Amino acid sequence: MCILDIDIQGVQNVKKANLECKYLFIEPPSLEDLEKRLRGRNTETEDKIKIRLQNAAGELEYGKAEGNFDAVITNVNVDQSVDEVLATLKAWYPILNLVE
Repeated sequence: MCILDIDIQGVQNVKKANLECKYLFIEPPSLEDLEKRLRGRNTETEDKIKIRLQNAAGELEYGKAEGNFDAVITNVNVDQSVDEVLATLKAWYPILNLVE
């Protein structure tokens, strides 16, 4: 199994390749929460934060649109979200022995 952590443009490119894939979208609870998280990390400049927030609206729209992803997980709590990701992967690939 190969897991890619890619943006929406990457997803669109992979879809063009007609590979047999599962697509999982992990979204923030809201744009406001995303902004708080980005600012709280203190890892990016103000300009980069503004660009990421501008891009996020379009990415969220694409991520939630019917048929673009096989599953959508809202990352309210990181531990709960990890559990949801693992449960989703187990459902998709029951033969795998995933370590928790």
